Amino acid sequence: MVQTISTNIAAGLQDIAYDGERNTFWVKGCGSYFYQLPLTGGSPISSFAPPDRYGYGIYWDPEEPDMLWFTDHVHYKIYKRNVVTGQNIGSIFVGSPVTGIAKAGDHFWCGVGQEPGHYGWIIEVDMSGHQTNSFMLPAVGYCNDVGGCTLDDEGYLWVEGGKQTAIYKINIGYDPPSLIEADIIDSSDYNGDGKSDVAIFRETTGLWAVRGITRFYFGTEDDIPVSGDYDNDGTTDAGIFRGSMGLWAIRGVTRAYFGADGDIPVPGDYDADGKCDAGIYRESNGCWAIRNFTRTYFGGGDDQVVPGYYLHSRQKYIGIYRPSTGLWAIKGLTRAYFGGVENDVPVPGVAGGVGGWEPAIFRPSTGLWAVKSGFRAYFGAEGDKPAPGDYDGYGGNEPAIFREVYGLWAARQVTRCYFGRSGDVPVTGRVCNPLTPTPVPTPSVTPTPSVTPTPTPSPSPTPSLTPTPTPGVTPTPTPSATPTPTPSATPTPMSSATPTLTPTPSVVPTLPPEAP
Repeated sequence: MVQTISTNIAAGLQDIAYDGERNTFWVKGCGSYFYQLPLTGGSPISSFAPPDRYGYGIYWDPEEPDMLWFTDHVHYKIYKRNVVTGQNIGSIFVGSPVTGIAKAGDHFWCGVGQEPGHYGWIIEVDMSGHQTNSFMLPAVGYCNDVGGCTLDDEGYLWVEGGKQTAIYKINIGYDPPSLIEADIIDSSDYNGDGKSDVAIFRETTGLWAVRGITRFYFGTEDDIPVSGDYDNDGTTDAGIFRGSMGLWAIRGVTRAYFGADGDIPVPGDYDADGKCDAGIYRESNGCWAIRNFTRTYFGGGDDQVVPGYYLHSRQKYIGIYRPSTGLWAIKGLTRAYFGGVENDVPVPGVAGGVGGWEPAIFRPSTGLWAVKSGFRAYFGAEGDKPAPGDYDGYGGNEPAIFREVYGLWAARQVTRCYFGRSGDVPVTGRVCNPLTPTPVPTPSVTPTPSVTPTPTPSPSPTPSLTPTPTPGVTPTPTPSATPTPTPSATPTPMSSATPTLTPTPSVVPTLPPEAP
């Protein structure tokens, strides 16, 4: 379905950007003004004129609330404007007549218009305006009249090439931050004994295997595992999110439709009633939607989602981690800076002292685990997937890794086994209803490399966004059949030891899946 929105801007439009904080559009008119428009169209809410009356491309920055970027194609600049105060914060001179603009990490990709008879260009510049890359558009039609740019969720740049040309999809080599599997698992106590269980999901066949407990088939390829305690019985339920349909299927419990393709599932007990709730984060506009509970806007852009049970709360809180600055922002609770080194992985549930969850990182390059309150340990290596959990039932979450190339699981000073193989997704985490952590003395056996995770905080505006309701995101397609479980033998465990690299073949046999 195509929805038509009419405006009262007689001059027409040149470019458009969506403001996820206010749920409005910012547009560039063919004249000299920029306008803020309601989603329903009609008259502008506000407007402003660019410096020297020249402007063209426009970009709304989800990483910095209230900030709008726009281009001046006459003076070869990119301006940054605070839409609340109406002040231009600064400008970047790029040395070319930039038209369209899109931001990828800490670089801009810009369309560069030319006089008739010349070819249009796409250039990449850093935050100082230095050109780092460029390429020419195909020489067809009015390719000199290159227009707007935008990035999609997969990191591709889309460019309007000008009259009588095309809209181009370009691979610029940008890899948007990916979701860490541990972020989407709410709990992993599959038998209710108060301990986290070693478990994998093999998406190629839909196999779920829980070490020493069970195995069954549930789900299909491209489903995302979303295990949690959805019925408050003290045990973790296997579940999948099928984005193509917005389907949440919880094995033996329920099915529901909530969300859409491209949404990131963020299950958890957000209302503290003891049950895991279905929830989604929509990266394109920073929208968090928790089924039957709340909807709000918080974060966006390159932020990574880190919802969690902070301050030892029974309630899960919305939160984001901003890798570029090391910013942790937990909605309604706190802001802090911790980490921020390239490739740091946020692991807020690790350690879990009496204060509950807090900012924490795993640094694969050195094997460093660090919690803001002071805990430090070196455990694991590059390529390991962090899988912290309460494997001994003492109430805290130990540093643990899954080394998929060997199927190795290792929990620091607790256990070590081989379970799974390369490509398996670890579906483990906290226990369903954790006890107040009891400090357990353990001898220190960690080396002391020089790297420390204490970056200097850099200024960053508050990412807290004004809650603004939008139309629902729950399509209602015809439900697909619930997968049928098939029990069979569990993989054989290995003895406990430290996580050294010992090539050992996978011990999870591959069985043909039953039809989901």
